Amino acid sequence: MKLVLDDSVAVKWYLVQPDAAKAARLRSDFHKGLHELLAPDVLTVHAADVLVAAERKGLLDPGEAAPAITDLAFRVGIDLRPVRPLLSRATEISLSTRLTVAASLYVALAEQEQCPFLTADQKIVRNTRNRFPFVVTFDDHEIENNWADGVSQPDNEASNDPQRFLQLRANAFQAYYEHLPLRRPQRPTGSDMVLYRGLD
Repeated sequence: MKLVLDDSVAVKWYLVQPDAAKAARLRSDFHKGLHELLAPDVLTVHAADVLVAAERKGLLDPGEAAPAITDLAFRVGIDLRPVRPLLSRATEISLSTRLTVAASLYVALAEQEQCPFLTADQKIVRNTRNRFPFVVTFDDHEIENNWADGVSQPDNEASNDPQRFLQLRANAFQAYYEHLPLRRPQRPTGSDMVLYRGLD
């Protein structure tokens, strides 16, 4: 599957952040050939800014930012696309969404390639959801790794108790509903939630 990603996802390969495990799985799947990753060529500069700032703040050890930037720029293998052909559309998107032109480059590329855009930047999500379609779903990690129906992953954790797992699932579904742009019919009822609907 072809995917556009931005620096908010790519930096999770190097920093301890929420959803870093999902980002690592994405990179692993990419290297297995399951995904094609694309980004405007400014991705490396945007990510470098974040990684340098993280080292300055002590979120990376001294000297860790430079090898991470080199890894992203030269080893990961993301298909980096030139900015110039995207600039006109990115400007239009920026003017209509309140995003920066830099952030709009990623949206413009996803639109051009007709593929999903992966971002962890909630500002981008908030400012584009009224103009661009979103298909929201979750994977098993929103609750617990490898759960199915009312059964938790067998791992000797407290959630292996069926009642505790159903409560964990109910709490996760409620949090998911409250934080994502879902419709009322998707509102959870306890530990049950209907996420599917028709897409035209």
